[in-house]
Amino acid sequence: MGRCKSSKVKEYIIGNEYRFIQTSSSKGTQEKYSKAGYWYKVNKLGYEADAESLASLVLLCSNVENRVLYKKCIINGKIGCRVKDFLLPGEEFVTFQNLYAIYEGGDLSNKISSFRDVDQRLSYTIQFIKDCTDFDCSNYLSKILTLDMLILNEDRHFHNLGVVRVGDKFHEAPIFDNGFSLLCDCSRYPAFLSESEWVESIDTVAALPFSGSFELQADTIGLGLKIDYEKLHDILETIEETRAKKILLYQLERYSNELELFH
Repeated sequence: MGRCKSSKVKEYIIGNEYRFIQTSSSKGTQEKYSKAGYWYKVNKLGYEADAESLASLVLLCSNVENRVLYKKCIINGKIGCRVKDFLLPGEEFVTFQNLYAIYEGGDLSNKISSFRDVDQRLSYTIQFIKDCTDFDCSNYLSKILTLDMLILNEDRHFHNLGVVRVGDKFHEAPIFDNGFSLLCDCSRYPAFLSESEWVESIDTVAALPFSGSFELQADTIGLGLKIDYEKLHDILETIEETRAKKILLYQLERYSNELELFH
């Protein structure tokens, strides 16, 4: 029997002066706040905070070193999550879309849609980022797209893919903004779905931004994410049973041969 441990979810009261409006997400705008070096996001479509915190645990037990940890909380009476700002003084997060707008003008999503093959779309993006920043983002993308395949992230786009700039130098950004995952959108995947029904729903989830197929875009660039299954399962045993957790466990089993990190 699992060692399910209950922990009190922390509550935060945050004034509107700290509210941050961002409209770039293809899934819509979450209620967000930035205060005292932390970001706060309120659930909008379902259980994004559960999905975000579970994705953090996956990364915590993976070969990804540059990561951030989201924790579920209550924000002004609403369920959400909290994460520490990963930027240090003098650093700036620059999205792939912003780089494209600066150097080429227009929309990077529109540009890559002009290429028929996923390989061409990935190759163009990797080369473009290399030309602009002298940073090879192929390893970064391979880990993100593998994670997205595992957690069924429906909202990966060129505003949450990016690099960190320090002066005129660029380096890899942490993997963040993974909340629209694990069938969290209860308007599309209602809470009353049985296990067999949500298993069937998994095959209907569309990926972004290089292909509608999670497996195709991850396989094309290579499966860069490896997970310490034993460590992760030990942690998950302490987490309450939710649909998000059940879906994650299902996906972990599904991809165990490809993703398990053997010591």
